[in-house]
Formats: sequence, C-alpha cells, structure tokens
Amino acid sequence: IMPTLAELAGVSVPPRCANDQMSANSSSCTEGASLASAVLTQELHGASFTAGWGDRPSQGGGGKSAAFSQWGFKKVAGVSRMGYNLYTHIQDTRGVASQVRYTEWVTYRSNSGKVPHGPEWQDDLTGIVELYNRTGDLNENANIATAPGMQGLVKELSNQLHAGWRAVRPPL
Repeated sequence: IMPTLAELAGVSVPPRCANDQMSANSSSCTEGASLASAVLTQELHGASFTAGWGDRPSQGGGGKSAAFSQWGFKKVAGVSRMGYNLYTHIQDTRGVASQVRYTEWVTYRSNSGKVPHGPEWQDDLTGIVELYNRTGDLNENANIATAPGMQGLVKELSNQLHAGWRAVRPPL
C-alpha cells in the first residue's frame, strides 16, 4: 500500500527492498507496487477496475506473470510442513491457456539468528507437490502433478517458485 499512498500524495516512492533481509531490517524500502493509476482512472471515469496478473496499470507499466502465497502448516508425509504456492498461466502444446496453482509442502526453517527463516527447498519433490489446472478444475479436485507428461512442467514451476516473487516483478 505504501507505493500507492506515496504516489497519490506526490512524494517519492521508497525503493524496492532488494532481498528479504533488507525487508526485515529496513524502514525505508517497500515490497509493494503502486495502484495509483487504477485508483485515479476509476475516480476520474467512474469505471470499475479488475486487473489480471499481466495487465496491472500502475507506475512503470506492465504486470507480473505470477502470484505467490503461503498455506499454514499441515502434516505431509508425517512431517509438519508449510505450503508455498505459485499461481500462474501456462499454455499447452495447442496454445490453450490455463490458470494453474502449484504448491510445494516444505519444511520451514525458523529464525535461529544466523540463518534467516524461510523454506528449506528440496530437490526430491515426491509426495510434497500439488498442481491443479484451475481453468478446467476450479475446485482443485484433481492433483495432476504426477500425471504422465507433467514432470517437465513441475520442474519449471518449481524453479519459478524457488526464484520467488522478485523474479516476476516488472521494473519500477
């Protein structure tokens, strides 16, 4: 919300936090993106605003190609794990686009003082991944992560999830 408020107030927007450590220890950086142009457009024209991931009309233009979130802890394969999610669009070999949710259930590393808290990513994804085609399965009833032909897509989505939200942010 900070970039939106700063832009609407006519003051300079604080720089984007370069990493999680900076985000945790700095009061002069932001992780947000300004939606001022959307607010102003709606205010000036009375139109409703609904933005998709690829059409965010904000300062700097462009949009992000994915959204990230986390689930709380649950027991997976007998271990308490946290779910890390990636929501994005993919195209099949016929060019048909689908919205997907990809989740990895991983051990969460608590802050020990020396090592920052966060996920402990794993190379072996057996039994800890979920992949749903939300376009064809809105209620997410069929986990297709282990379906034939999905191994390459799962690896690609895993790499994108591990790279994090900063890797899909448009430049300011």
